[in-house]
Amino acid sequence: FVCQTIAPGIMQGEVAGGEQGHKLLYGSIESFNPLASDEGMHELMDSALGGACMVATRTLPKYPLTDERMEYIDENRVVPVMPAGIELKENDATEEQRKETVVSCGPIEMKGILGSDKRKYVLDCTRLTGRDANWVSAERGGTGKLDGAKDESSKPEVPNVDLEDDEWAVALLRSELVRSYSETKLSRFVKEKVDEVRAKHGDEESMDEAARKLVSEAEAATLRYNVNVFLPDMRPLAGVDADAARQLAEDEETAREMA
Repeated sequence: FVCQTIAPGIMQGEVAGGEQGHKLLYGSIESFNPLASDEGMHELMDSALGGACMVATRTLPKYPLTDERMEYIDENRVVPVMPAGIELKENDATEEQRKETVVSCGPIEMKGILGSDKRKYVLDCTRLTGRDANWVSAERGGTGKLDGAKDESSKPEVPNVDLEDDEWAVALLRSELVRSYSETKLSRFVKEKVDEVRAKHGDEESMDEAARKLVSEAEAATLRYNVNVFLPDMRPLAGVDADAARQLAEDEETAREMA
């Protein structure tokens, strides 16, 4: 089912400004636009998607697409007729701007806007889990289980697919699987901590007090998952933010383990 509502000001566009248009707070409308990350909107997303849906906050390139992908879009896009006084956004980001990063919680294609009624709206939140690594080739970081599947499709257990097709970018992990994985991970974590507490505290009262502190907010945050793994044409974080690049590698390993 596709449900659609008209957010106040969305039809007038951001360029209208004033009381009629909307204002982009989160994400990006066009490929050439940098990702926006308003602090207040991010706090809402971290609370709603992070706390309730286990979506992790992660560092992303402010200009997320690779230069090659941006050039391809620039060469192949159909130039629309723009209203008088409004210029089409060009691929004019400087080298330094392309190294900037933002923090984001949610799928990269999601957008957050401030409507003309001064309320905040979320658009295009089409997924809350990451890609299924089984549908990603080993060359691109996936499990590689379906590599060569198109050549072996005569076997009934092998689907007739070409993993290079962008269609498989929407082959996602089921939310039930992510929840089950999280519960298993949390159970193991609690067991390890309980064993540590038993070794340090002999009386039951101390045990109970220590047990209540086992799953703190910081520890629970480790059960949140990156939904922007294995995305095609993404600008690499290596050389831009070493910590973010290291975190992405860990997130992709977790995604492979879940798959």
